Amino acid sequence: MTTHSTFLKDSQTGEREPAEIHDALRLDELYDAEAVWASARVRVRQSVQGAGLTSGVPQSHRWDWSKKAGVLSDSRLSPLGDARLIGIRCRDEWQGLVWCETCDIQGGEHTTRLGKPGRNLVYVPFIETAPWNWDIPASGDDKASVQSRAFRGIGMQLLLQAVLWSEQLEFKGRVALHSLPQSEEFYRHACGMTDLGNDSAEYQRLRYFEFTEEQANSFMGGK
Repeated sequence: MTTHSTFLKDSQTGEREPAEIHDALRLDELYDAEAVWASARVRVRQSVQGAGLTSGVPQSHRWDWSKKAGVLSDSRLSPLGDARLIGIRCRDEWQGLVWCETCDIQGGEHTTRLGKPGRNLVYVPFIETAPWNWDIPASGDDKASVQSRAFRGIGMQLLLQAVLWSEQLEFKGRVALHSLPQSEEFYRHACGMTDLGNDSAEYQRLRYFEFTEEQANSFMGGK
């Protein structure tokens, strides 16, 4: 497993906290992360219910990374494999995870829809921050949040790792994903990806986003 030094911004103090990017996780690390995140998700749901909220919890709150591991394998995650699991670790805990791949589970290559179609790209099936990094506002006149995220900037750094892997593969930064509705503005405006609209029922009609080579370069330049 390769590690690189980085920083995360503490949302409470504004200070930069030393962190590490691990760009070649194995399935064991995925299970370790989910073992901690699962109980944290329950606590968040309990807090939301106690506050009487009906919304505000990230739409990924039902994800289970240990189940996602069922379609991965050590061979897919090998140095010559078609998939990567990348995580950010800080304060001895996994703060965020991203799953990247160049082929789907049937072995079909992920390719571009923008520009010249059919060129290879890196596809991101799943990207998520740890439950304690979810920002959940209160409702009504209550100014206090149900939960304020511990760290900021995790999603940007994880997406950047997908772009960097695309560069390493000589895909020139081309990356694509399907976004949960809550995250559409993040990918459209904060990241500068192209929104190609709602996809087919196969992808639950989620909106499809893709980086052109130029957009990927701009994204990398801003980080």
